[in-house]
Amino acid sequence: MCRSSDTTIYHGCLYLECSMASGEGIIELCKLEHTALRRELNQLKWCEIQFFTFAITATIVVLGLIFKNSSDLNLHYLENNAVCLISLVPLLFLIPSLWIFLDTAKTISRIVGYHFWIEDILLGRILSEEIHFHGWETALTILRENVRYLEHTRDSPEDNSLIQAILGDLNEYNKNFLLLKTSNLAVFLSIRGFLVAVYVTFVAFIALCSFPFAYFAFQNGLAIFSQYNVFNALGCTVVIFAFFTIFWEFATLKHLIFGKFSDRANRIKWRIAFEKR
Repeated sequence: MCRSSDTTIYHGCLYLECSMASGEGIIELCKLEHTALRRELNQLKWCEIQFFTFAITATIVVLGLIFKNSSDLNLHYLENNAVCLISLVPLLFLIPSLWIFLDTAKTISRIVGYHFWIEDILLGRILSEEIHFHGWETALTILRENVRYLEHTRDSPEDNSLIQAILGDLNEYNKNFLLLKTSNLAVFLSIRGFLVAVYVTFVAFIALCSFPFAYFAFQNGLAIFSQYNVFNALGCTVVIFAFFTIFWEFATLKHLIFGKFSDRANRIKWRIAFEKR
């Protein structure tokens, strides 16, 4: 039978061994997550390329079918109401593909922000004893539950000191895209060339598909509603929505590069899951 002092020493050694095992276990789990998330990043990037390729290829095919019997293209085709309406069809997959592409880019940026923490732990810049390590799925749940507080200051609970501290560091990232420190022109000169190139390509094809009907509506004014009434009204709505989407997604693009969806901003947001309260 163990004496009281022996029992104390035994429990102290057991606690030390568990702590070491816990620390080593976190490092091993970080290594596994680093590999798994790197694989997921590659899959998401491949998914982006597939959506982009599908949208552009489908648009070219549809426009090719519309004008397949023409030897030359001129403004004569812009006087045909039916042709102008049909040219809007590619917007049905261009606009959703642009949404999905940029939403996937936000997911990638969120994972990269988590990666920063994993790398800091693996490289010893952060000690596992100094943080709460929940694992990817649990940490992601915590982030999702708090992301609206971290991106919208007006919704944040004032009695939560950790959220308020994180919001202090996120202040420069959470501004309206027009109020961010960098100019709109800087987006097109940034190092995120792939994102910018894809956005510009989507914009070009959306504008190309919208132009025939927009030109037809401009030339005919309110007279467009006298024939194909419902279809022309729908066409006007689609064109307006398309240009609204271009503007809205530019804001998303700028925030992906410089704002609240950027890699740096996401690294700060992940404090909600890693830092001890």
